[in-house]
Amino acid sequence: GFALGVAFILRLLNQQEKFDAYHWWEEVQNHINKTESELKTQRKGNKLPDDVETWNLTMKRTHNLRQEWNLLFFSFQASRIFFRNVEVVEGQQKDTTKEETSNDGPDQTTQNGSAPAPAPAPAPAP
Repeated sequence: GFALGVAFILRLLNQQEKFDAYHWWEEVQNHINKTESELKTQRKGNKLPDDVETWNLTMKRTHNLRQEWNLLFFSFQASRIFFRNVEVVEGQQKDTTKEETSNDGPDQTTQNGSAPAPAPAPAPAP
């Protein structure tokens, strides 16, 4: 529900590009990676059983946080599909279709295989 609500509010206020500019998803992912690397570094120095148990719990919590974050990210991306700007998507599809038809059009050669004569230059304006 949260991901759907955020996607709806961003679309309603037309703030999707500004939200993407924060790189929120990437920053949290970087934070999780940094935490995991720090934990792996700390593991080498832990010799006491209590330290090992604390390390295992912290690593498990970080792993669960990564899973929850990935689920939220994918839910948000799926929710954005519901609120995407259909007019922009249709315009992009039309542009792609025009390019394909212009590239797949009939060959511009004459019957003898030579290229057609160039079009005359437009007359200068008075």
